[in-house]
Amino acid sequence: MKIQTKASTEKKHLNEKEIQSCFTLMNSFWGFDRMVFNLGENLIVDIEKIIEYRKNNPHEVKKLNYNSNQIEDLIIQSREFGRLEIGKIYKKESGDTVNYCLLQLNHGGLNFETLSISAIRKKLINVITKIKQQTGIWIIPTTIRIHEMEISFTFATDAIIHFQTRNLLLRSLSNTSQVDKKVYTKCSTPEDHHILSSKKYRNLLHVLYDKTAKAEHNKQIELDASRKYRIYRYEMTLNEEKIKSEFKTTDLDKLHNDQLYLFVYSVIEKGLSNFKIVVQTSVRDTENKLIELYKEKGKDKYIKTFFETQLNHAMDYLYPLTLDESIFLFIDASKFIKPKNCARTKRNLIKESRKNDLKNERYFLSIMITWQVLCLFSLMLNTLSLVTILDFGCYKSNQNTKLHLFKMPTFTAEEKDAFIKKVIKNKNKDIGSILDSILNNIQINNSSILI
Repeated sequence: MKIQTKASTEKKHLNEKEIQSCFTLMNSFWGFDRMVFNLGENLIVDIEKIIEYRKNNPHEVKKLNYNSNQIEDLIIQSREFGRLEIGKIYKKESGDTVNYCLLQLNHGGLNFETLSISAIRKKLINVITKIKQQTGIWIIPTTIRIHEMEISFTFATDAIIHFQTRNLLLRSLSNTSQVDKKVYTKCSTPEDHHILSSKKYRNLLHVLYDKTAKAEHNKQIELDASRKYRIYRYEMTLNEEKIKSEFKTTDLDKLHNDQLYLFVYSVIEKGLSNFKIVVQTSVRDTENKLIELYKEKGKDKYIKTFFETQLNHAMDYLYPLTLDESIFLFIDASKFIKPKNCARTKRNLIKESRKNDLKNERYFLSIMITWQVLCLFSLMLNTLSLVTILDFGCYKSNQNTKLHLFKMPTFTAEEKDAFIKKVIKNKNKDIGSILDSILNNIQINNSSILI
Protein backbone atom coordinates (compact mmCIF):
# COMPACT_ATOMS: atom_id res chain seq x y z
CA MET A 1 0.00 0.00 0.00
CA LYS A 2 2.89 2.36 0.86
CA ILE A 3 4.57 1.63 -2.50
CA GLN A 4 1.36 2.53 -4.35
CA THR A 5 1.05 5.76 -2.34
CA LYS A 6 4.63 6.73 -3.12
CA ALA A 7 4.15 5.98 -6.83
CA SER A 8 0.94 7.99 -6.83
CA THR A 9 2.69 10.96 -5.18
CA GLU A 10 5.54 10.83 -7.68
CA LYS A 11 3.09 10.69 -10.59
CA LYS A 12 1.23 13.72 -9.24
CA HIS A 13 4.52 15.58 -8.90
CA LEU A 14 5.37 14.79 -12.55
CA ASN A 15 1.87 15.90 -13.59
CA GLU A 16 2.41 19.21 -11.80
CA LYS A 17 5.67 19.70 -13.70
CA GLU A 18 3.95 18.93 -17.00
CA ILE A 19 1.18 21.45 -16.26
CA GLN A 20 3.74 24.14 -15.39
CA SER A 21 5.68 23.46 -18.61
CA CYS A 22 2.70 24.78 -20.60
CA PHE A 23 3.42 28.25 -19.19
CA THR A 24 7.20 28.44 -19.51
CA LEU A 25 7.00 30.69 -22.59
CA MET A 26 3.86 32.73 -21.90
CA ASN A 27 1.07 32.93 -19.36
CA SER A 28 -1.81 32.27 -21.77
CA PHE A 29 -2.70 30.80 -25.16
CA TRP A 30 -5.62 30.34 -27.55
CA GLY A 31 -6.08 26.95 -29.18
CA PHE A 32 -8.33 24.05 -30.11
CA ASP A 33 -9.16 21.19 -27.77
CA ARG A 34 -11.98 18.72 -28.35
CA MET A 35 -13.06 18.34 -31.98
CA VAL A 36 -15.73 16.04 -33.45
CA PHE A 37 -15.44 15.13 -37.12
CA ASN A 38 -17.94 13.67 -39.55
CA LEU A 39 -15.79 11.34 -41.67
CA GLY A 40 -18.50 10.28 -44.09
CA GLU A 41 -19.73 6.85 -45.16
CA ASN A 42 -16.75 5.16 -46.84
CA LEU A 43 -15.57 2.33 -44.60
CA ILE A 44 -13.81 -1.00 -45.07
CA VAL A 45 -14.23 -3.25 -42.04
CA ASP A 46 -12.44 -6.40 -40.90
CA ILE A 47 -15.12 -7.81 -38.57
CA GLU A 48 -12.84 -10.52 -37.16
CA LYS A 49 -10.28 -7.92 -36.14
CA ILE A 50 -12.87 -5.67 -34.47
CA ILE A 51 -14.21 -8.69 -32.54
CA GLU A 52 -10.65 -9.45 -31.41
CA TYR A 53 -10.19 -5.81 -30.41
CA ARG A 54 -13.36 -5.98 -28.30
CA LYS A 55 -12.09 -9.13 -26.62
CA ASN A 56 -8.81 -7.44 -25.71
CA ASN A 57 -10.38 -4.07 -24.82
CA PRO A 58 -13.83 -4.80 -23.34
CA HIS A 59 -14.01 -1.51 -21.42
CA GLU A 60 -13.36 0.58 -24.54
CA VAL A 61 -15.94 -1.01 -26.84
CA LYS A 62 -19.22 0.37 -25.49
CA LYS A 63 -21.42 -1.00 -28.28
CA LEU A 64 -20.94 -3.37 -31.21
CA ASN A 65 -23.65 -4.72 -33.52
CA TYR A 66 -22.77 -6.15 -36.91
CA ASN A 67 -24.32 -8.10 -39.77
CA SER A 68 -22.10 -10.19 -41.99
CA ASN A 69 -19.14 -7.88 -42.72
CA GLN A 70 -21.06 -4.67 -42.03
CA ILE A 71 -21.12 -2.64 -38.79
CA GLU A 72 -24.65 -1.69 -37.74
CA ASP A 73 -23.70 0.14 -34.52
CA LEU A 74 -20.33 0.76 -32.91
CA ILE A 75 -19.08 2.98 -30.12
CA ILE A 76 -15.46 2.90 -28.98
CA GLN A 77 -14.25 5.18 -26.18
CA SER A 78 -10.45 5.10 -26.20
CA ARG A 79 -7.96 7.13 -24.18
CA GLU A 80 -5.58 6.85 -27.11
CA PHE A 81 -7.74 8.21 -29.94
CA GLY A 82 -10.99 9.50 -28.41
CA ARG A 83 -14.52 8.39 -29.26
CA LEU A 84 -15.45 6.60 -32.48
CA GLU A 85 -19.11 6.19 -33.39
CA ILE A 86 -20.32 4.32 -36.47
CA GLY A 87 -23.96 3.71 -37.40
CA LYS A 88 -26.54 3.81 -40.17
CA ILE A 89 -28.63 6.75 -41.38
CA TYR A 90 -31.40 6.97 -43.96
CA LYS A 91 -30.84 9.43 -46.82
CA LYS A 92 -34.12 10.88 -48.11
CA GLU A 93 -32.69 12.12 -51.41
CA SER A 94 -31.44 8.67 -52.48
CA GLY A 95 -33.71 6.45 -50.39
CA ASP A 96 -30.64 4.49 -49.24
CA THR A 97 -29.34 3.60 -45.80
CA VAL A 98 -25.66 4.50 -45.52
CA ASN A 99 -22.91 4.57 -42.91
CA TYR A 100 -22.07 7.56 -40.81
CA CYS A 101 -18.80 7.89 -38.91
CA LEU A 102 -18.15 10.42 -36.13
CA LEU A 103 -14.73 10.70 -34.52
CA GLN A 104 -14.18 12.81 -31.42
CA LEU A 105 -10.55 13.81 -30.93
CA ASN A 106 -9.59 14.44 -27.32
CA HIS A 107 -6.27 15.73 -26.12
CA GLY A 108 -6.16 13.02 -23.47
CA GLY A 109 -3.98 12.94 -20.37
CA LEU A 110 -3.93 16.12 -18.29
CA ASN A 111 -5.46 18.15 -21.13
CA PHE A 112 -3.83 21.51 -20.39
CA GLU A 113 -2.28 21.99 -23.83
CA THR A 114 -4.32 22.95 -26.88
CA LEU A 115 -3.45 22.67 -30.58
CA SER A 116 -3.49 24.66 -33.81
CA ILE A 117 -5.74 23.61 -36.71
CA SER A 118 -2.71 22.33 -38.65
CA ALA A 119 -1.71 20.19 -35.63
CA ILE A 120 -5.30 18.92 -35.39
CA ARG A 121 -5.14 17.81 -39.06
CA LYS A 122 -1.91 15.86 -38.45
CA LYS A 123 -3.31 14.28 -35.30
CA LEU A 124 -6.49 13.25 -37.12
CA ILE A 125 -4.51 11.47 -39.86
CA ASN A 126 -2.44 9.63 -37.23
CA VAL A 127 -5.58 8.60 -35.33
CA ILE A 128 -7.30 7.26 -38.48
CA THR A 129 -4.15 5.20 -39.15
CA LYS A 130 -4.11 3.86 -35.56
CA ILE A 131 -7.79 2.94 -35.76
CA LYS A 132 -7.12 0.91 -38.91
CA GLN A 133 -4.12 -0.85 -37.35
CA GLN A 134 -5.77 -1.63 -34.02
CA THR A 135 -9.41 -2.30 -34.93
CA GLY A 136 -9.42 -3.26 -38.60
CA ILE A 137 -11.70 -0.31 -39.47
CA TRP A 138 -10.37 1.56 -42.47
CA ILE A 139 -11.98 5.00 -42.66
CA ILE A 140 -11.67 6.62 -46.11
CA PRO A 141 -13.02 10.18 -45.85
CA THR A 142 -13.55 12.13 -49.06
CA THR A 143 -14.27 15.29 -47.07
CA ILE A 144 -13.52 15.82 -43.37
CA ARG A 145 -16.36 17.86 -41.90
CA ILE A 146 -16.25 19.46 -38.48
CA HIS A 147 -19.27 18.36 -36.47
CA GLU A 148 -18.30 20.19 -33.27
CA MET A 149 -15.40 22.47 -32.34
CA GLU A 150 -13.99 23.73 -29.05
CA ILE A 151 -12.00 26.98 -29.08
CA SER A 152 -10.17 27.54 -25.80
CA PHE A 153 -8.34 30.30 -23.95
CA THR A 154 -6.12 28.86 -21.22
CA PHE A 155 -4.32 31.15 -18.77
CA ALA A 156 -2.25 30.91 -15.60
CA THR A 157 -2.77 33.38 -12.74
CA ASP A 158 -0.93 34.06 -9.50
CA ALA A 159 -4.13 33.83 -7.43
CA ILE A 160 -7.67 32.48 -7.39
CA ILE A 161 -9.95 34.80 -9.37
CA HIS A 162 -12.94 35.99 -7.34
CA PHE A 163 -16.19 34.28 -8.31
CA GLN A 164 -17.89 37.60 -9.12
CA THR A 165 -15.04 38.59 -11.47
CA ARG A 166 -15.34 35.30 -13.36
CA ASN A 167 -19.12 35.59 -13.29
CA LEU A 168 -19.04 39.08 -14.83
CA LEU A 169 -16.54 37.98 -17.48
CA LEU A 170 -18.65 35.01 -18.61
CA ARG A 171 -21.92 36.96 -18.47
CA SER A 172 -20.32 39.50 -20.81
CA LEU A 173 -18.81 36.96 -23.23
CA SER A 174 -22.01 34.89 -23.43
CA ASN A 175 -24.43 37.85 -23.30
CA THR A 176 -26.57 36.29 -20.60
CA SER A 177 -27.96 37.68 -17.35
CA GLN A 178 -27.26 34.58 -15.28
CA VAL A 179 -24.87 31.65 -15.64
CA ASP A 180 -25.01 28.09 -14.33
CA LYS A 181 -22.47 27.07 -11.71
CA LYS A 182 -20.99 23.78 -10.51
CA VAL A 183 -18.37 22.67 -8.00
CA TYR A 184 -15.51 20.18 -8.06
CA THR A 185 -16.16 18.67 -4.64
CA LYS A 186 -12.91 16.70 -4.23
CA CYS A 187 -10.50 19.60 -4.40
CA SER A 188 -8.73 22.00 -2.02
CA THR A 189 -11.29 24.80 -2.54
CA PRO A 190 -14.70 23.05 -2.26
CA GLU A 191 -16.42 26.30 -1.25
CA ASP A 192 -15.74 27.92 -4.63
CA HIS A 193 -17.85 27.75 -7.82
CA HIS A 194 -15.34 26.17 -10.20
CA ILE A 195 -17.43 25.75 -13.37
CA LEU A 196 -19.49 28.57 -14.84
CA SER A 197 -21.42 27.90 -18.05
CA SER A 198 -23.96 29.55 -20.31
CA LYS A 199 -25.91 28.23 -23.28
CA LYS A 200 -28.14 31.12 -24.24
CA TYR A 201 -28.06 29.94 -27.85
CA ARG A 202 -28.37 26.23 -28.65
CA ASN A 203 -25.51 26.26 -31.16
CA LEU A 204 -22.91 27.89 -28.90
CA LEU A 205 -21.85 26.94 -25.36
CA HIS A 206 -19.63 29.14 -23.18
CA VAL A 207 -17.75 27.68 -20.20
CA LEU A 208 -15.20 29.19 -17.79
CA TYR A 209 -13.68 26.78 -15.32
CA ASP A 210 -10.84 26.21 -12.88
CA LYS A 211 -8.58 23.56 -14.42
CA THR A 212 -6.44 23.34 -11.28
CA ALA A 213 -9.48 22.34 -9.22
CA LYS A 214 -10.46 19.83 -11.92
CA ALA A 215 -6.99 18.23 -11.85
CA GLU A 216 -7.19 17.98 -8.04
CA HIS A 217 -10.70 16.51 -8.27
CA ASN A 218 -9.46 13.90 -10.78
CA LYS A 219 -6.52 13.03 -8.46
CA GLN A 220 -3.99 14.11 -11.09
CA ILE A 221 -2.24 16.55 -8.73
CA GLU A 222 -2.04 16.98 -4.96
CA LEU A 223 -4.67 18.94 -3.03
CA ASP A 224 -3.04 22.26 -2.17
CA ALA A 225 -5.08 25.35 -1.29
CA SER A 226 -1.87 27.40 -0.97
CA ARG A 227 -0.63 26.59 -4.49
CA LYS A 228 1.04 29.69 -5.93
CA TYR A 229 -0.63 29.46 -9.32
CA ARG A 230 -4.07 28.76 -10.77
CA ILE A 231 -5.02 27.66 -14.29
CA TYR A 232 -8.32 28.72 -15.83
CA ARG A 233 -9.86 27.92 -19.20
CA TYR A 234 -12.56 29.70 -21.18
CA GLU A 235 -14.15 27.49 -23.85
CA MET A 236 -16.53 28.11 -26.70
CA THR A 237 -18.15 25.00 -28.18
CA LEU A 238 -19.62 25.50 -31.65
CA ASN A 239 -21.95 22.95 -33.21
CA GLU A 240 -22.08 22.20 -36.94
CA GLU A 241 -24.77 24.79 -37.60
CA LYS A 242 -22.76 27.54 -35.87
CA ILE A 243 -19.53 26.55 -37.64
CA LYS A 244 -21.24 26.75 -41.04
CA SER A 245 -22.86 30.08 -40.14
CA GLU A 246 -19.60 31.67 -39.02
CA PHE A 247 -17.11 30.20 -41.50
CA LYS A 248 -19.38 29.38 -44.50
CA THR A 249 -18.02 25.83 -44.48
CA THR A 250 -17.56 22.81 -42.20
CA ASP A 251 -14.78 21.37 -44.39
CA LEU A 252 -11.63 21.13 -42.25
CA ASP A 253 -9.36 21.75 -45.27
CA LYS A 254 -11.19 25.00 -46.10
CA LEU A 255 -10.92 26.42 -42.59
CA HIS A 256 -8.10 28.96 -42.28
CA ASN A 257 -6.43 30.83 -39.44
CA ASP A 258 -7.55 34.27 -40.56
CA GLN A 259 -11.21 33.20 -40.31
CA LEU A 260 -10.66 31.68 -36.87
CA TYR A 261 -8.76 34.74 -35.65
CA LEU A 262 -11.52 37.10 -36.80
CA PHE A 263 -14.19 34.96 -35.14
CA VAL A 264 -12.41 34.91 -31.77
CA TYR A 265 -11.72 38.65 -32.05
CA SER A 266 -15.41 39.30 -32.73
CA VAL A 267 -16.39 37.27 -29.64
CA ILE A 268 -14.09 39.39 -27.45
CA GLU A 269 -15.33 42.63 -29.03
CA LYS A 270 -18.96 41.63 -28.49
CA GLY A 271 -18.07 40.62 -24.95
CA LEU A 272 -16.65 44.08 -24.29
CA SER A 273 -19.78 45.68 -25.72
CA ASN A 274 -21.97 43.47 -23.52
CA PHE A 275 -19.74 44.29 -20.54
CA LYS A 276 -20.41 48.02 -20.98
CA ILE A 277 -24.15 47.36 -21.06
CA VAL A 278 -23.92 45.29 -17.85
CA VAL A 279 -22.01 48.12 -16.15
CA GLN A 280 -24.51 50.72 -17.35
CA THR A 281 -27.35 48.53 -16.08
CA SER A 282 -25.64 48.31 -12.70
CA VAL A 283 -25.43 52.12 -12.57
CA ARG A 284 -29.13 52.44 -13.40
CA ASP A 285 -30.23 49.75 -10.92
CA THR A 286 -28.04 51.19 -8.16
CA GLU A 287 -29.45 54.65 -8.78
CA ASN A 288 -33.05 53.38 -8.70
CA LYS A 289 -32.46 51.44 -5.49
CA LEU A 290 -30.95 54.47 -3.76
CA ILE A 291 -33.90 56.63 -4.85
CA GLU A 292 -36.31 54.01 -3.48
CA LEU A 293 -34.50 53.70 -0.14
CA TYR A 294 -34.08 57.46 0.24
CA LYS A 295 -37.85 57.86 -0.04
CA GLU A 296 -38.53 54.87 2.22
CA LYS A 297 -35.85 55.29 4.93
CA GLY A 298 -34.93 58.98 4.76
CA LYS A 299 -31.55 60.66 4.39
CA ASP A 300 -30.11 59.29 7.66
CA LYS A 301 -30.72 55.57 7.07
CA TYR A 302 -30.89 54.96 3.32
CA ILE A 303 -27.14 54.38 2.80
CA LYS A 304 -26.85 51.92 5.70
CA THR A 305 -29.94 50.02 4.49
CA PHE A 306 -28.58 49.93 0.94
CA PHE A 307 -25.39 48.16 1.98
CA GLU A 308 -27.27 45.73 4.19
CA THR A 309 -29.06 44.41 1.06
CA GLN A 310 -26.02 44.17 -1.24
CA LEU A 311 -24.93 40.63 -0.39
CA ASN A 312 -28.54 39.42 -0.32
CA HIS A 313 -28.94 40.42 -3.97
CA ALA A 314 -25.69 38.64 -4.92
CA MET A 315 -26.87 35.47 -3.18
CA ASP A 316 -30.34 35.59 -4.77
CA TYR A 317 -29.24 36.38 -8.33
CA LEU A 318 -25.56 35.23 -8.31
CA TYR A 319 -24.49 38.77 -9.18
CA PRO A 320 -24.53 42.05 -7.22
CA LEU A 321 -26.81 45.01 -7.81
CA THR A 322 -23.74 47.25 -7.63
CA LEU A 323 -20.76 45.61 -9.35
CA ASP A 324 -18.14 47.53 -7.39
CA GLU A 325 -17.56 50.90 -5.77
CA SER A 326 -16.75 52.65 -9.07
CA ILE A 327 -20.45 52.35 -10.00
CA PHE A 328 -21.34 55.05 -7.43
CA LEU A 329 -19.34 57.61 -9.45
CA PHE A 330 -21.74 57.39 -12.39
CA ILE A 331 -25.13 57.56 -10.68
CA ASP A 332 -27.19 60.73 -11.01
CA ALA A 333 -27.43 61.55 -7.31
CA SER A 334 -29.31 64.78 -8.07
CA LYS A 335 -32.43 62.63 -8.53
CA PHE A 336 -32.70 62.16 -4.76
CA ILE A 337 -30.49 64.86 -3.14
CA LYS A 338 -29.54 68.48 -3.82
CA PRO A 339 -27.11 68.90 -6.75
CA LYS A 340 -24.53 70.67 -4.57
CA ASN A 341 -24.29 67.54 -2.38
CA CYS A 342 -23.82 65.01 -5.21
CA ALA A 343 -20.01 64.69 -5.04
CA ARG A 344 -20.06 64.36 -1.24
CA THR A 345 -22.82 61.71 -1.43
CA LYS A 346 -20.81 59.63 -3.88
CA ARG A 347 -17.76 59.83 -1.62
CA ASN A 348 -19.91 58.83 1.37
CA LEU A 349 -21.23 55.79 -0.52
CA ILE A 350 -17.68 54.70 -1.36
CA LYS A 351 -16.55 55.34 2.22
CA GLU A 352 -19.39 53.20 3.58
CA SER A 353 -18.61 50.50 1.01
CA ARG A 354 -15.02 50.28 2.24
CA LYS A 355 -16.21 50.03 5.85
CA ASN A 356 -18.30 47.02 4.84
CA ASP A 357 -15.26 45.55 3.12
CA LEU A 358 -13.33 45.64 6.39
CA LYS A 359 -16.21 44.16 8.41
CA ASN A 360 -17.31 41.31 6.12
CA GLU A 361 -14.91 38.96 4.29
CA ARG A 362 -17.65 38.04 1.79
CA TYR A 363 -18.01 41.67 0.74
CA PHE A 364 -16.37 42.33 -2.64
CA LEU A 365 -17.24 45.82 -3.93
CA SER A 366 -13.75 47.08 -3.05
CA ILE A 367 -11.85 44.54 -5.16
CA MET A 368 -13.06 46.33 -8.32
CA ILE A 369 -14.34 43.44 -10.41
CA THR A 370 -15.08 45.72 -13.38
CA TRP A 371 -11.41 46.73 -13.56
CA GLN A 372 -10.30 43.12 -13.14
CA VAL A 373 -12.58 42.02 -16.00
CA LEU A 374 -11.12 44.75 -18.24
CA CYS A 375 -7.65 43.39 -17.41
CA LEU A 376 -8.77 39.87 -18.42
CA PHE A 377 -10.25 41.17 -21.68
CA SER A 378 -6.92 42.89 -22.32
CA LEU A 379 -5.09 39.61 -21.69
CA MET A 380 -7.37 37.82 -24.16
CA LEU A 381 -6.73 40.44 -26.85
CA ASN A 382 -2.97 40.57 -26.29
CA THR A 383 -2.72 36.78 -26.44
CA LEU A 384 -4.85 36.64 -29.58
CA SER A 385 -2.53 39.13 -31.29
CA LEU A 386 0.28 36.54 -31.03
CA VAL A 387 -1.76 34.05 -33.09
CA THR A 388 -0.76 35.99 -36.22
CA ILE A 389 2.90 35.33 -35.33
CA LEU A 390 2.97 31.96 -33.57
CA ASP A 391 -0.34 30.34 -34.63
CA PHE A 392 -2.94 28.91 -32.25
CA GLY A 393 -1.82 26.37 -29.66
CA CYS A 394 0.42 25.94 -26.63
CA TYR A 395 4.11 26.82 -26.92
CA LYS A 396 6.77 25.79 -24.43
CA SER A 397 10.30 26.94 -23.71
CA ASN A 398 13.06 24.31 -23.88
CA GLN A 399 15.45 26.53 -21.94
CA ASN A 400 13.28 28.17 -19.30
CA THR A 401 11.54 26.43 -16.39
CA LYS A 402 10.13 29.59 -14.82
CA LEU A 403 6.35 29.68 -14.64
CA HIS A 404 4.86 32.77 -16.31
CA LEU A 405 1.76 33.98 -14.47
CA PHE A 406 -0.80 36.68 -15.11
CA LYS A 407 -0.77 38.80 -11.97
CA MET A 408 -4.39 39.31 -10.95
CA PRO A 409 -4.59 43.04 -10.29
CA THR A 410 -5.38 44.42 -6.85
CA PHE A 411 -5.99 48.11 -6.32
CA THR A 412 -4.89 50.24 -3.40
CA ALA A 413 -7.08 52.90 -1.81
CA GLU A 414 -4.72 55.53 -3.25
CA GLU A 415 -5.15 54.20 -6.80
CA LYS A 416 -8.91 54.11 -6.44
CA ASP A 417 -9.03 57.57 -4.85
CA ALA A 418 -7.05 59.05 -7.75
CA PHE A 419 -9.63 57.62 -10.17
CA ILE A 420 -12.53 58.90 -8.04
CA LYS A 421 -11.06 62.40 -7.97
CA LYS A 422 -10.54 62.38 -11.75
CA VAL A 423 -14.10 61.17 -12.53
CA ILE A 424 -15.80 63.58 -10.12
CA LYS A 425 -13.89 66.51 -11.63
CA ASN A 426 -14.56 65.36 -15.20
CA LYS A 427 -17.70 66.91 -16.68
CA ASN A 428 -18.00 64.00 -19.15
CA LYS A 429 -19.55 61.21 -17.10
CA ASP A 430 -20.11 58.85 -20.06
CA ILE A 431 -19.24 55.49 -18.56
CA GLY A 432 -18.71 53.82 -21.95
CA SER A 433 -15.93 56.22 -22.97
CA ILE A 434 -14.33 56.03 -19.52
CA LEU A 435 -14.27 52.20 -19.70
CA ASP A 436 -12.66 52.48 -23.16
CA SER A 437 -10.03 54.78 -21.69
CA ILE A 438 -9.30 52.34 -18.83
CA LEU A 439 -8.96 49.43 -21.30
CA ASN A 440 -6.60 51.46 -23.52
CA ASN A 441 -4.39 52.25 -20.53
CA ILE A 442 -4.36 48.59 -19.52
CA GLN A 443 -3.45 47.58 -23.10
CA ILE A 444 -0.54 50.03 -23.15
CA ASN A 445 0.79 49.09 -19.71
CA ASN A 446 0.34 45.32 -20.14
CA SER A 447 1.13 44.76 -23.81
CA SER A 448 3.37 41.77 -23.02
CA ILE A 449 2.02 38.41 -21.93
CA LEU A 450 5.53 37.16 -21.09
CA ILE A 451 5.03 38.18 -17.46
